[in-house]
Amino acid sequence: MTESPFARQDLRKLMGEHATLLRRPTDHAAAWFASVANGDPLVAHLRGLFPLDGDALRGAALDTACGVAVAIESIQARLTIVRSDPRVAERREIEGLAQLPKTAPLGVDSVAWKRLRASQDPALSAAERDGHFQALDAHATAAPAAFARLNAAAAAHDRAVAALVERALSNEDGLVIAAAARALWSRHFGTELPLPKLPAHAAVFVLAAAFTPHVAGAILCAMGRLSMSSTRDLSSPLEGVDLRREIDRSLRFWRDRDKKLGGPPGATATGFLADVGGLIAVTQEMLEALPERARAKRAIPRPGTWPQEGDAGEDK
Repeated sequence: MTESPFARQDLRKLMGEHATLLRRPTDHAAAWFASVANGDPLVAHLRGLFPLDGDALRGAALDTACGVAVAIESIQARLTIVRSDPRVAERREIEGLAQLPKTAPLGVDSVAWKRLRASQDPALSAAERDGHFQALDAHATAAPAAFARLNAAAAAHDRAVAALVERALSNEDGLVIAAAARALWSRHFGTELPLPKLPAHAAVFVLAAAFTPHVAGAILCAMGRLSMSSTRDLSSPLEGVDLRREIDRSLRFWRDRDKKLGGPPGATATGFLADVGGLIAVTQEMLEALPERARAKRAIPRPGTWPQEGDAGEDK
């Protein structure tokens, strides 16, 4: 297993008593991704809503720096996704397939199949659908083996459509998130092209709120987010000069934008970080809700709780 870049002795020497806060960058990023559903704690601190101090501030800065760097890379990658896509049409076609076909499968009673199909037709009234439900219940009692074949065929159809619906919804969600990413980008950067150094600039702004420039630079360098070699002795005072220079370059990026927009110091970066966290929170909510949304898209629920038989026998 590859050693975590935060396990480096020179970084831990520089961090001193605060080195115990260091985990793997992926662990810090995961903690940030888990926190954004309730709002980024560091953004709340920067806005004066819930001030942090001490190790609480340092820990939040580490989580946010690692998380937003990954999130911004993902957002910039989504900017190239086209505004329209045939996958939207795929979703509509699959939703159409969710309704049972008009022709009954081989060996299934055609009248019962039509009743089952009608029992799920949203164009019919509730009373009409209930009439078909009752007829199917009677069919289940009168011809259990025939009904078992009907039930098995319908279940097989649903299983085949289920995976396709979820895939199609996932594809469409990707287009929705891409559109949201483009809107976010336009709001903060207008028509500018993606900025390769933006993940580092954002992480620097976050770390500078909790650490000295030398320490912040060492953390970013250990992560491989700075242009200088990550193999240098991060605790060396001489290296600290270059690290502070790198940090100032990133902070100047935000200062120049604050000046251009006429806002207070830090407003541009803080607003951008808040929007990044908001987009990630929405993305995660959509992903978590995907299975349930797919089930809702497939069909009107089957009436009753008809058990699935193993192999259908002969009619009695």
